[in-house]
Amino acid sequence: MIYQGGKYGFADISGAVVIQPKFDFAKDFKENRAEIGKISEQSLDALASGVSIKYGFIDNFGEFAAFPIYDEVKAYKNGYARVRIGKKWGYIDYAGKLVIPAIYDDAWDFYEERALTYLNRKFGYIDRSGNFVIPAIYDGGDHFGSGLAPVKKNGKWGYINKNGKPASRFMFNRAKRFNYGLARIKIDKYWGFINEKCAVVVEPQFSKAEDFDGGRYSLVYYHKKWGAIDAKGAYVIPPIYDEIKSYGGGLFPVRLRNKWGYVDNKNVLKIPFLYEKGETFSEGLAAVRIDKLWGFVDADGNISITPRYAYVSRFKNGAARIGESKAFERYFGYVDKNGKIIWKFENK
Repeated sequence: MIYQGGKYGFADISGAVVIQPKFDFAKDFKENRAEIGKISEQSLDALASGVSIKYGFIDNFGEFAAFPIYDEVKAYKNGYARVRIGKKWGYIDYAGKLVIPAIYDDAWDFYEERALTYLNRKFGYIDRSGNFVIPAIYDGGDHFGSGLAPVKKNGKWGYINKNGKPASRFMFNRAKRFNYGLARIKIDKYWGFINEKCAVVVEPQFSKAEDFDGGRYSLVYYHKKWGAIDAKGAYVIPPIYDEIKSYGGGLFPVRLRNKWGYVDNKNVLKIPFLYEKGETFSEGLAAVRIDKLWGFVDADGNISITPRYAYVSRFKNGAARIGESKAFERYFGYVDKNGKIIWKFENK
C-alpha cells in the first residue's frame, strides 16, 4: 500500500505502482481483496455535516470487487467479509454480493462454517446461509475451534459443539476459543488450559496467559514476571522477565528492566540486552529501537538496517514499511532486506 498526492494506491515488491493512488482510504490485501474507501459525493456538498467515507473492496487488478457503498467493512476471512449498513451488519462473498442480510447488531468472521453474531443483546451462531444453527441465547461467545466454541450463560462460561450441545459444564470465569487443540480457561483469578475433551491439561495458575503461537509456546505471567510454556505446561522460558514477545526465527524477544534482548527456546541469551524495544523475528530480521530510532538486526545480532526510522513494520514478502515521521499511517515508504528503499512517499 502506498500514499501519494493525498490518495492511497498499491505498489509491487519492486516499488512499481500497480494500482494508481486514487482512494481516500485503504488497507493491505487479505485473501486477494483490499479494503478501500471513497469520500461519498453527497458529503462533498455537505461539508458542514462532516465528510463521509463509504467503504468497499478491490481485487488485485484494482477493480471493484465490492463497490464502496458501506458504512464500514472488515477484511475477508474464509471467503466472506463483514459489512455494516447503518447500525446493522451482514456478509458479502468474493463477488461482492450481499449473501447474508445486514440484520445483526454485531457479527464476527466465519470459523469452521459458523459465525458468531449478536442480536437483541444475545449471542448465537449462523451458517453461511444466514440461518441460526445455534440460537441467540447466550450472554457471550467466541469463535469455533476444534469443533467447539466457548459461550457464556448465567454468569459462567462453558463449551458447546457445532450443533449447540454442551461439551463441558458452565464452570469457568472466562473461556477462550481453541487454538492448536488447546483453549485458555480462567478459574477464579487464574488461567490454565484444557484439551479438546475439555479436560484440564495445564492447571490454572497464571495471572495472564496467551494462546499457543503456532501450537508451540504460550506466553504466561506468573508472580509478576513473564515466561513461556510448552503444550504440556512445562516452562521453556522461566518466568523471570519483565516482558516477553512471541517466538519467531528461533528466538524470543525479552525485556529485563529497560532493555530488550533475545533468547532461544532453552533460555540461552543469543542477542544481548541492548535495545529500547525489540520485536519478533520475521523473515530472518527483527525490528529494534536504539536512541528512539528503529532498524533491523539478524539472528546473530548484527545490524542489517541501521536504525534511522521513526516507525517500522515487520517484514512481509520481502519488504517492511518504514516511516520517517509520526504521521506513519500516511507518510511512509518500504525497504527491502538490504535496507534499500523500494518506494518512498513523495509530497506532491
